[in-house]
Amino acid sequence: MLLLGTAFLTLHAQAELLSPGAYHGYYSVTRWGSKVLHIGPYHQSVSDKAAALLEKHRGKPLKVQVSSFLRPGLRRYGVSFSGSGMIDGISEISVAASKHQGLSLSTKLDSHKVEQGHGASITFSLRNDSNKSMTIPLDDLALAYATDSPKREQNLKYDTPSDIAYWYYRGAISCHETMLHSLGAPLEVKGEGFSGYHWRAVPLAPWVQSSLGFATIKPGGWIEVKYVVAKELLADDYEVFFYLKTGNFGYIPGPMSNRLALDIEERKPDVIEAEQSPEGEVPKTAPEE
Repeated sequence: MLLLGTAFLTLHAQAELLSPGAYHGYYSVTRWGSKVLHIGPYHQSVSDKAAALLEKHRGKPLKVQVSSFLRPGLRRYGVSFSGSGMIDGISEISVAASKHQGLSLSTKLDSHKVEQGHGASITFSLRNDSNKSMTIPLDDLALAYATDSPKREQNLKYDTPSDIAYWYYRGAISCHETMLHSLGAPLEVKGEGFSGYHWRAVPLAPWVQSSLGFATIKPGGWIEVKYVVAKELLADDYEVFFYLKTGNFGYIPGPMSNRLALDIEERKPDVIEAEQSPEGEVPKTAPEE
């Protein structure tokens, strides 16, 4: 069932942008220079013409009325385009107001370069800048890793405690989504003006109960949690960000953090050899001549 559900989600992500209409998301330029409209892990490329219209709205949750797409194999403006489709024509752009307006998210890495297998220490922050209390469903908070090397990630078995393992592929960008609740207990929790984590049983059906977590943040209140993540990722360059899930391109975007560069480097051969040596045994070296 998990494999079938994963296949459906991946195919849905690949096929949902087939015709003009209203799409939601944030406009960003990735560290690799790709111009994208994205909502959570779903990324859609945009042309330079469309990017010129979106640039002044960078960092804002948007509703974009798309009038046309560049299709794979099409040659336009003297450039041959190939890929999964690219937003080209835009007739209207507006800022989309969500029910979490005033909630700001941010991320901070202890180090932007880590060795493969060691994990990265990352801090997620939520702050309520509105004039009313907000109740946040913890099950909707997620972390994403984006890469421009999707073929390298295709065979990566990425397991989380919740047993969710898949990547979303869209053109030159692939993205993995990890729910924060699947990471287990954080290393640290700080904050002011919040009521803590409450847990309650929510009936999904008469025979099923699911425990969902919530945190209520007062006006001016904040929560900060710290985790070690990305131990399973391959050595490569990534972007990471934190967001409140709302759905795919058809839904008003929730708050999203800044996108941070994260480089995972190959492990040093001498470190691997030392770890593989029997306990207490010093690795042998070649005799001196």
